[in-house]
Amino acid sequence: MESVQKPHRFLIVLCCVALGCGACSPGSTSGSPSAAGSSGVSTTPQQEPRIKAVASVYPIAWLIDQIGGEKVEASVLTPQGAEPWGYTYSEADLGALNGADVLFYVAGFQPSLDAAVGQLSAPSVNLEESAKLVHHRGLASNHGDESSEAGRQLDPYFWQDPVRFSLVAEEISQSLTNMDPENSSLYAQNLAQLKTALEGLDTEFSQGLSQCASHAVVSYRAAYAYLTDRYHLNQVAVRGIDPSIDPTQKDLRMVKLGIAEGRPKAIFDEAGKSNPVMTDLAGQTGTQLASLDTITSEPAMADYLAAMRANLESLRGGLGCV
Repeated sequence: MESVQKPHRFLIVLCCVALGCGACSPGSTSGSPSAAGSSGVSTTPQQEPRIKAVASVYPIAWLIDQIGGEKVEASVLTPQGAEPWGYTYSEADLGALNGADVLFYVAGFQPSLDAAVGQLSAPSVNLEESAKLVHHRGLASNHGDESSEAGRQLDPYFWQDPVRFSLVAEEISQSLTNMDPENSSLYAQNLAQLKTALEGLDTEFSQGLSQCASHAVVSYRAAYAYLTDRYHLNQVAVRGIDPSIDPTQKDLRMVKLGIAEGRPKAIFDEAGKSNPVMTDLAGQTGTQLASLDTITSEPAMADYLAAMRANLESLRGGLGCV
């Protein structure tokens, strides 16, 4: 596991009041009366400091929130709706880390962030050991020459596999425990509950996708290879993860071939979006148009678990599962 790169201690400030002396409360001066009453001792309890954790992307922030609970304040570095792999972080974006206690990220698919990590004042935890990013077909160059370096881009969507996602949760829990050992039992308890929820999600997917008429997951973006690998399906993507690279006519011919061979009932656009190429493909191939959520950003009116279950229902309908 990648350790925190810069040490950090959390200081609990204790206000010690000697018998017979004046109040010692925030904002008071020596010998002045406390606003809490004539006794001079404030009745307002000291709030225990919270770890301020920043995650590079929403799914990591969701794990931090589930494990850290009230002891950790989690936020997301990448703006809502932005594609993190192609996003260039500005000084203002990175400035949000100035007051942070730790940054959680996965190296290897965000060049802008990878380049900035060494210059940041906040400690950082690289989760690449547990995320175990791999190369999947056609991510950078769509269906082009995968012998080239462009076709060897790491697939960042590790959270689409609940089993792999659970391993990342374990590393986050260990990192929080190392930073804040006094609350280790809380982090361990929350991790156990989270792992139970992710194991249940894995079971739902395993059972829900075990008997399907089609195994071809035809999607707009190549965001589901970890999922299709886990549950013995085949991903057929119109485009890779880079939004700047448009699909070629060769790419579209390959997708149509995949539809003809896999015979899915539906193909999958991105949730909340309408890409004309998917509408055209559905019309040309006689398939229905459904949607899947990449869960790159926080889902509208939901969280990770709800978005994954919505994806499962969409897959079951589109693949004709019973």
